[in-house]
Amino acid sequence: MKTIISFKPGRAVLIFSVLLLLATLLGCSAAPPTISESPTSVASEIPLPAEAPIFIRNDVGVAFIRLPDGSEIYLSEYTDIELITVAGLTMGATEDEIVIHRGQIAVNSHLPAGKWFTIKNPNGFIARVTGSTIVVTYSPETGQFNAACVEGDCQMGPEIQQLLQVAADAEGWLDQDGNFNGPFEVNLEELEATYGSWIVPTEEATPTYTSSPQMASETPLPYTQTPNAAATATSACATFRAQFPGTPCP
Repeated sequence: MKTIISFKPGRAVLIFSVLLLLATLLGCSAAPPTISESPTSVASEIPLPAEAPIFIRNDVGVAFIRLPDGSEIYLSEYTDIELITVAGLTMGATEDEIVIHRGQIAVNSHLPAGKWFTIKNPNGFIARVTGSTIVVTYSPETGQFNAACVEGDCQMGPEIQQLLQVAADAEGWLDQDGNFNGPFEVNLEELEATYGSWIVPTEEATPTYTSSPQMASETPLPYTQTPNAAATATSACATFRAQFPGTPCP
């Protein structure tokens, strides 16, 4: 059974009621979903139903959904997605997979290292991330499928056997035939304006280099001047001639 959620501001209470009804009908014993404000204050949270697949439509503002593994999916305006496989929700699943039907999403993955958060379009084109953050855009009108790797290890391609590496801070896109275009530089200012400051990667601290304890405790050797060999030989020869006049210096 597919659950459909169409999110609009002011309808959160209605959604919550519907989800409680679904949970009752499905006989779920899990705690009911909660509605809370987004920590970024730029998005409203969509409660997660009890089973996948789940179709979610967002037509106004920015909304987000939090998965059981802690990952968050932010939906911009006029975005439709479908949750296919959700770790902690789908039986036996350890990775997340969704389909984007239109619009743009920002994924903040909290899956363990080496586990992929995969986003596909209806044609099966793939964008995925392990480690952190990716922004994916799909236009059904043009067929363009874009992936911006904000942070982490990202890949994209028309199918699993043709995945290309997309470096952090870079983006690329596939045309409707699956041809790759790019890479291009990610516009972080534009993404921050849409999704909030969380999407900007934290700069790595500059490493501080200090002497090892062993080196710090060592006593430096005293400085001694190297003797001048030529001057020493001349002085010795003069002394010898004084003692033995007329005898060549040995």
